[in-house]
Amino acid sequence: MRSRTIAAIGAVLLGLTLTACSSDDGDSKGDRTPVNPAVTQPPGPASAPPAGALGRPVVISGAGLEVTTTVERIPVYTGALASTPDGQVNAGLLKDGASPVRVRIAVSNRGVAPFDLSGLFVREFAGATSGGVASYTDWSSVREEKLAGLVAPGSSGTGTVSYAVPPRVADGFRITIAVQRGSAGALPDLVVTGRLDSSGA
Repeated sequence: MRSRTIAAIGAVLLGLTLTACSSDDGDSKGDRTPVNPAVTQPPGPASAPPAGALGRPVVISGAGLEVTTTVERIPVYTGALASTPDGQVNAGLLKDGASPVRVRIAVSNRGVAPFDLSGLFVREFAGATSGGVASYTDWSSVREEKLAGLVAPGSSGTGTVSYAVPPRVADGFRITIAVQRGSAGALPDLVVTGRLDSSGA
């Protein structure tokens, strides 16, 4: 009786050993935990920044902000530099056929917290088709509305920045606006596209 019990135990142990060997295939794969295939997939492309066209509102998801960007031509004065009227740019200050413009950024706050306008600035004003960049210019005769102050929920605020736009940039451009939330962190840049024509932006 004792010999039969020992034989039965031996048979069970032998069977377990053979099963373990056949599942290992000679290496340690049998000890690995299965990997979720979804985790091993390469990450998708980074989400594109909010984008739109001049004069059309662009909504920044999750921030409760609606941003509208326009470009206005600034009148050019061709008389003596010393007598340039307010609100105009003297032609003598413009190089290579550049056009003076005012970029106006308007923000409507649809969120629940105030938004600080000083968290906005133009990161780039560049040609989208022919290259080149517009130059920020602080003309003394052109008053800018500073991007500053808090915009309460349900309210709007604006600010302006002046640029000299070369002809090749005027043909087609993109304006990249940095939108910073402040203490809560940064938001994605906003990109708007447009062009200048004979009647304005």
